[in-house]
Amino acid sequence: MVAKSHWLWLGRGESVLVTERANELSPGALHDALQTLPEDVRVSALRKHGLMPTIDQKVDQLPKFQGAPANGLMISMVRLYRKLRPRQIGDRCVFEPSCSRYAELALRQHSVANAARLIFSRLGRCQPGHGGTDIVGIKPPEG
Repeated sequence: MVAKSHWLWLGRGESVLVTERANELSPGALHDALQTLPEDVRVSALRKHGLMPTIDQKVDQLPKFQGAPANGLMISMVRLYRKLRPRQIGDRCVFEPSCSRYAELALRQHSVANAARLIFSRLGRCQPGHGGTDIVGIKPPEG
């Protein structure tokens, strides 16, 4: 039997051979294979192939926010944006957590003013092709 190869798009116009028989892998096994990629392209590759980075999954599972009403309103707006945004935007994010999930975590952990400072700083660091895990100023969800 001839093993099939699978090339994955990594952004920056690059692709890489991840594993033989990738088309036969379960989503979980493909997710594990993608975890071995270089940090600056791993997150983009996961999203491009319809998989979600670990921190993003944890943020989506967080319970309803019970703090300051202004923060709760902003978190609701961020979650609405995530539901309604075009899929193409979500596939291009180079960071883990995604910028909208980073915004949610910042709003959960800081005042609206401090969260806004962190969020705009994060958006300023966005450079497609140069990403990875970026949790400056926030704590990732546990679990």
